[in-house]
Parts: sequence; C-alpha cells; structure tokens
Amino acid sequence: MSKREYGEFVESSFNKSKILIFICGAFVALFELVFAISTILDMTKTTQNQFRPAYLGLYIGLFVVTTISVGILLLSDRFKFKKDIVVTTIHIYDIIISFWALAISSIDVFRNQNYPIVFVTVMFALPFFLKLHYSLNTVILFAGTIWLCIEKSIYHGFTIGYTSNLLVFLIMGTLVSILSYNKNLQAHQLELSLKELSYKDGLTKLYNRGTLDDKLEELAKSNKMNNIVMIDCDNFKAINDNFGHRV
Repeated sequence: MSKREYGEFVESSFNKSKILIFICGAFVALFELVFAISTILDMTKTTQNQFRPAYLGLYIGLFVVTTISVGILLLSDRFKFKKDIVVTTIHIYDIIISFWALAISSIDVFRNQNYPIVFVTVMFALPFFLKLHYSLNTVILFAGTIWLCIEKSIYHGFTIGYTSNLLVFLIMGTLVSILSYNKNLQAHQLELSLKELSYKDGLTKLYNRGTLDDKLEELAKSNKMNNIVMIDCDNFKAINDNFGHRV
C-alpha cells in the first residue's frame, strides 16, 4: 500500500467513526477540565502529594490539545480542509494522547501503584476507537511497555506478576493492532471496489452517467469558469446492432 493509499485508508476509517470521536472527545475534554479544577481546589487545601502539579499539568495540557483537535476536525467539513491536514491532525493527537497516558502511568508506577491502568486502557482502545496509524501505535505500545517494566524494576524491584501482566498486555495489544488494521484494510478495499462499480461501466471501465452528474454538480457549486465538450457519433447504434456492444 502506497503512502497516498494509506492516507486515504486512515481518513476513510476516521470518517466512519467521526461522530463517535467527537462525542467521546467532548467527554474526555470535559473530564480533563473537571479533574484539573478539582485538583486545583485540592491543592489549596493540602500539599501532601508532590505529584499533584504534574497530574494537573498533564490533564490541562490534554484538555487544550483535545479541544484544538476536535475544533480542527469540526471545521474540516465546513471549510473543506485538505485531506493531509485531517490525517496529520489525527496522527498528532494519537501521539500526544499515547505519551500522555504513558506519562500518567509512569507517575503512578513511581508512586508504587499496582498497575499502569491509564496506559493500558488508552493503548488497547486506540486501534478500535480512533483507527489511526497502526504501526506507530504498535511502536509506542512496545516502547512504553518496556519502559514501565524497567521503571518498576528500578524504583520498586522486579516482580514477576507485574512484568508478566505487562508482557501479556503487550502481546494482546499488538495482536489487536494487527487484526484491527487488517479488518479495516479489507473493508476499505471492498469500499473502493464498490465505489468503482458504481461510477464506472463494468465493460469499458469508462465513467458512467452518475459520475457525469456528480462532476456537473461539483462544477456548478464552484465559482470557476469551466468548459464542456460533447461529441456525437453518427450511426453509432447501427454498430451496436450489427456487431454487438463488445465491439
């Protein structure tokens, strides 16, 4: 699959779940804002937890990024942004939310929490939820899991249960990314085939009347000057009658 085809595949997968992403993104942003406000109020009462400022900064930062990303995606339909802008926005948000989850879980592991649940939840959900760059998701999954194993061993000693659980998650998360990618790739290829059948003649592979109507409607909406050339072949019906459509 070429880079252009992969970009179209990513955008197509994203567009199918765009409404769900907008709704979930709004809830994520709201949760981050509520969490940040509650943390600020709690910090004014006590300063026992030295990690509260770090949590606060991470949640406020993700709130800002989520708000901007959702805004760009909402405006993309209205102002007809280029495909590259939409795809790039998705990939950047994927990277940011992945490393945000890794940072939160790193703080939890440093505080001797039992399990980096934030990182596990985000990385396991991304291939299904956002349907993004699967190879990038897998690389971050590998690097983050290895780091969390090393961090736990450095600060709190090596534990078989913790390491085994993370390795199982690494294997399952990788399989989920691969299976999700293959499933969406097959769906995208099927969609392209059906689209070609609806816009092209099955025998000649030339564009049909439906394509002409769509192009004329597109030209009518644009403010640009266009030229249309029509060619009429005399007695063409006689060729079909005498020699058949295939000739």
